[in-house]
Amino acid sequence: MSNLPFAVDQEREESFKPPHLRFEDDKIKDNTASMEAGRSISSPCIKVYVRSPGDDKCEVPYVVEKQGIKDDPITGKKEVVYPWKQMLKEKLHHKFISRMYFEFCMKSAAHWKENQETLVEGTPIDEWAMLNKAEASNLKGLGILSIEQCSEMTETAMMAYGMGGRGLKDKAIAFLGANNDSGKAAEKITSLEASVKALAEKSEASENLASQYAQKIAMLEKMVSDSTAKTPVDAPDYGNWDKAQLVEEVKRKTGIRSVHEGWSTEKLLEKLA
Repeated sequence: MSNLPFAVDQEREESFKPPHLRFEDDKIKDNTASMEAGRSISSPCIKVYVRSPGDDKCEVPYVVEKQGIKDDPITGKKEVVYPWKQMLKEKLHHKFISRMYFEFCMKSAAHWKENQETLVEGTPIDEWAMLNKAEASNLKGLGILSIEQCSEMTETAMMAYGMGGRGLKDKAIAFLGANNDSGKAAEKITSLEASVKALAEKSEASENLASQYAQKIAMLEKMVSDSTAKTPVDAPDYGNWDKAQLVEEVKRKTGIRSVHEGWSTEKLLEKLA
């Protein structure tokens, strides 16, 4: 029977389960310096304790970073070597591990060196308010660091956890399912709100355009109305005018200054016509 606490299929990307990595600062014996000094001398290093994805029984230590034998030609200090990375590169080359496995290990080492924290894929157990400290500690002891891993615990893992293990798995499944449903609902609501907003903006733009067209139509109608609504002036009845009035009227309307009362009434009326 497998001793892995959750189902593993490292060959498929979508089901890749990262190994459990535990980093810590440590010391390692410097053989060269010890031989030169005639006594045991240690130098600082970083170690990682690796479990196969969720293995609750076997933890293997490796040296991640330590001082090398040669001196750095630039700084004069001992150069830094990375034995674990070199070993993983060799395994990757011979296809004993996947590219995802290698990249996860390198990312985890960089994350720990920068933050002194273990990198967790998924939602960390520490962020699950439903757990108490003892439950969280027991899960971490099995290498289960995320709620996703808790939801995938095998029979072996639940037996290793003891009483309450199956209940925690059911709670994790329910938690992730509820959050997925609410997340999908929230996404749909956001999408609908965006659509409504777009329609409202489009409607508002259409109303503004219609208002502009209405204003232009009103202006054109006013121009047409002004050009056709001139009040006609009744023509004067020149038949009742005397000759002196007709002479002045002809001068005013035609601009002819040579008009005089010697003109006949017919000629004057003709000019006015």
